[in-house]
Amino acid sequence: MIGLPPARDRCSTSTSERSDDHGARESIALARDAAQAGNTALRELVAGIHPVILTSRGLGAAVGSLTSRLPLLVEVKQMPDARVKEAVEVGAYFVICEALTNVVKHARASRASVAATIADGQLLVSVSDDGIGGADPESGTGLTGLSDRVAALDGVLTIVSRRGAGTTLSCRIPLVRADSHPCESAR
Repeated sequence: MIGLPPARDRCSTSTSERSDDHGARESIALARDAAQAGNTALRELVAGIHPVILTSRGLGAAVGSLTSRLPLLVEVKQMPDARVKEAVEVGAYFVICEALTNVVKHARASRASVAATIADGQLLVSVSDDGIGGADPESGTGLTGLSDRVAALDGVLTIVSRRGAGTTLSCRIPLVRADSHPCESAR
């Protein structure tokens, strides 16, 4: 982690600059908190580890736990009550996790929203923010990797991100894969 205390120590303490100093300290604290939350989410994603709460209580509880740790207001609009296959739940969780990590790291957003529903034999996931937009899957590996993860579940990832208008990342993941037996249970 970046050594922030030395930067704090270099802040001016003259009377006329104290309000600037206070603002700088607040900005540093917010940046540190955002980085820590992002690092936690990224560690889970990179390690391919999903939280115990996802396995024990489902997608809604796991997303609630994730969003409570973020330095950003995230409205969880809808989550399915029904459990789905573990691979689908884990895939959806990582889509949400990566999307929110990107919001915190890049979007300069003040808020985000998350929704997941079951319709037409698919889990539909959407993550939106009010940030700066401009996310481009062609300019980095993160969104491409996320698209590959969804495709591995026979799903499709869509990104709408106009500059200045925020970003919406959506995916559709089939509840039953084409190569699986329809009698396989969700758990």
